[in-house]
Amino acid sequence: MRTIYQRAFDHVTASDHLKKEVLEMTKQEQDILRRRIPRAVLIAAVLILVLAGTAVAVSVPGIQDWFRQYWQETAGDTAMPAEQEEAIGQMTQSVGTSAGTKAPETEPATANAGPAEEAEKPGESEKTAPDHTDVPEAILGGDPSQTTVTLESVTVGEKHLWLLLHVSGNFEPGKTYTFARAELIGAPEKVYSDLGIKVGKGLTQGADSCKILEDGSLQIMVQYQSPDPNTDLTAGRALCLHLETLLMEREPLLEGQWEIPFTLEQGTLTSSIKLENILLPVSGLEGASDVTFQEMRVFSTGMELICDAEYAGFTLWTDVALILADGSEIPNSAAHASWEGEAEKSRWVADYTWKVPVALEQAAAVRIGGQVIPLS
Repeated sequence: MRTIYQRAFDHVTASDHLKKEVLEMTKQEQDILRRRIPRAVLIAAVLILVLAGTAVAVSVPGIQDWFRQYWQETAGDTAMPAEQEEAIGQMTQSVGTSAGTKAPETEPATANAGPAEEAEKPGESEKTAPDHTDVPEAILGGDPSQTTVTLESVTVGEKHLWLLLHVSGNFEPGKTYTFARAELIGAPEKVYSDLGIKVGKGLTQGADSCKILEDGSLQIMVQYQSPDPNTDLTAGRALCLHLETLLMEREPLLEGQWEIPFTLEQGTLTSSIKLENILLPVSGLEGASDVTFQEMRVFSTGMELICDAEYAGFTLWTDVALILADGSEIPNSAAHASWEGEAEKSRWVADYTWKVPVALEQAAAVRIGGQVIPLS
């Protein structure tokens, strides 16, 4: 049974038409759920909207500087108001924990290994750590095996985290840097025991989320979105940031692993706005063009739309924004959906993350496509 579901889940893909649209909008490939999925299959639909570009910073910025930049990009080049600065400051925790490069772990040889992972033959030597001699020292600065990654700070919402990383070295401006694998060990997971599937821990990164600092080192902003609608990340917990293989323009630059344990301190639960019985047009459902969402929950860091299980699998919107009192808009940067409890039987929750955390008292409305929903 587990194999059947996993096979079906592996083939959930976006339509070619939508992929083309999103590529034209963002100039970056996206993975977006675009069709109705059988209700017996677990869906974790992830939407990432990113803007291309790598900038050179004029100073050593913190996470607040990143949000100021995002604010100016999304709110019409206006400076971030003091109440927004204060709201983000209250949600942000300093960390400052670092980790050096570790050699990547290798999978043990097995008798049933496939062509890509053949069992070690008699007489062959054991696998060794990767050879870094082909990595340009001019880019990494000295010995690449000594590259240090520091988790500088974390901004915490009920369902969302922003994590600011600093990577030592001397990197080339104008390039995009990402990690081949980034996950948050100890973060909430969504477990469907009847399907034998877990969803969670993965981090996302947009193309506009890396900067080269004046000393040549690198900053990267990554984001976590809880797959469990029942999560409250402000309660605090022990976590470990696990990173593997630094990429430059999607090509391996430095192989290795970094593990950064840290404690997410208990924060203050921020205010939220709740609306009920919101009728919205949807696509991707058989026999339904409109859905009544039982609840809309708007937080400082994002929004949830909740409907009956029978509507599970509708297409997530690509154009969602929070409208502020001055008329400026804060768009969403990521979205996913899952069942609130058991698969097929519980309510379906679509979760959207704002590009920048906001002071919720400044929120006036939510825009979903062309439909504006006032927040009273």
